[in-house]
Amino acid sequence: MDGDLELIHQALGDPSRGHVPFYRFGMCVNGTIDAGTLARKIGETRSVTHYREQIGYEVFPSHRGHRYAAQSCSLIRPFVRAHGLDQVWITVDPENTASRPTFELAGAEPSM
Repeated sequence: MDGDLELIHQALGDPSRGHVPFYRFGMCVNGTIDAGTLARKIGETRSVTHYREQIGYEVFPSHRGHRYAAQSCSLIRPFVRAHGLDQVWITVDPENTASRPTFELAGAEPSM
């Protein structure tokens, strides 16, 4: 929990479908899961680390502008470390100017 934001575990991905396993969390504000979602992929395949994100997030329009995505990325750090990872990949389209401050606030560093 961080201020008024809490991550609530919603689902575990199904690796039998040929995907990297993942956990999905709901962004809960003031006791209601309504702010958005965050997913954390478990695995270090080349596809994940070089072409897709290990953490993905979506903040619903009614909750944008409150830095919930950056807070969620920070809240997930102990969970990531519990899986033995020291670094995580977040893929951001260079033209997505709204996401750039989000990953910088979360402590991410650009990599090309």
